[in-house]
Amino acid sequence: MEREVRALALEQRKVEASLRAAASRHDLASARVLAAGIVGAKKQTSRLHAQRAALLSLEAQLVEAAATARVVGTLKGSADVVKIMNGLICVPKLAGQLREMKAEMIKAGVIQDVADGMMDDALGIDGDDALTGEADEEVAKVLDEVAGDLMASLPRAVATAGGAPGAREREASAAAEEAEAELPAAPLAG
Repeated sequence: MEREVRALALEQRKVEASLRAAASRHDLASARVLAAGIVGAKKQTSRLHAQRAALLSLEAQLVEAAATARVVGTLKGSADVVKIMNGLICVPKLAGQLREMKAEMIKAGVIQDVADGMMDDALGIDGDDALTGEADEEVAKVLDEVAGDLMASLPRAVATAGGAPGAREREASAAAEEAEAELPAAPLAG
């Protein structure tokens, strides 16, 4: 189609040159025939441009239709997957299972706390005092490294800030008794 448009433009230029030559010879009959040929060539060129535009429009519509068909196919596939997933998952049943699992995890946590407390009591270990003692040792080491000469002049009880050991033990046992009183009576066998 482009070739035809170019060929018509070339012919139109040739006819225009012939028209000028006929007009210079004062040949009015030939000039009128050549002018009619130029008008016909212009009409033919405009028809070719219109046909080309129509073909390009049709091509764009076909591309759009193909893309729409692909999207429809993809959406249908997605809908099928969602339908299958909904069939596999029963939300009320899943919610019930999650509630049961939460209750079991709470029971396991309470049982573990009670068991740890019983083991500490049986062995005579107070976990907080052991951690506090280790922390006091670390603090004392850092103080000795950084301000060793200043710390040496202070009395040992003030430097460690330990206070009376009997008072700390009494506070820990009172806290343990309060914690045991707050625990609900839960069966040990699950």
